[in-house]
This record gives sequence, C-alpha cells and structure tokens, in this order.
Amino acid sequence: GAVQHQVLLGLDYLRSDFSSVRQRGSLAPIDVYAPVHSGGFPLAAWRALEDNRRQTGLYLQDQIKFGEHWVGLLGVRHDRVRLASVFNGTTQSSRDSATTGRAGLV
Repeated sequence: GAVQHQVLLGLDYLRSDFSSVRQRGSLAPIDVYAPVHSGGFPLAAWRALEDNRRQTGLYLQDQIKFGEHWVGLLGVRHDRVRLASVFNGTTQSSRDSATTGRAGLV
C-alpha cells in the first residue's frame, strides 16, 4: 500500500586483549667529574596488567515511509559485555548487558 518498510538487522562483535608489564629500578649516583659505570641496571616488576574484553551487540531497525512526507524509525539494540582484568595477580571480572531502543518521526 502506501507504507514502505526498510528493515535492518545486524550483529557486531568486539574482542580486545591487552597486556602490560612495567618495571622500575634505580642506579647508584654517578660523579660527573670522575664517572665510573659499574654495570647493570637492576629492575623490579612494578605493575602487571592484563585486560580481556568481549562485547556482542545485536540490533534491529525498521524505517517506515508513509504518505508523501512522513518517515518513522523504530529500533532496538541489545549488548552484552564481559571484562576480565588481572592487576598485580588479583583477578576481577564483570559481565553486563543492556537493551536500548529508539524511535523517531520526521
């Protein structure tokens, strides 16, 4: 009839892995007038971080044209995310999800 639909269905996925180890150390003082370089630079582990993220989103949208001058839009999206982090040997993990919608008329 006088109504046209344009339907959009989609899925997006994100995987992110991050790892970092930071070290620190100190040197013995050096006499600038009589420098003696005594060898190594002792390092000690300072911070270790691992971050793993997984996110999945599913969405559906319908654009509706009716009459000569009207366009309506209805959409819904559902997201899930999982985050696992290890900081200096301590593990934390979380999961979350949300559903959002939108509507418009022009």
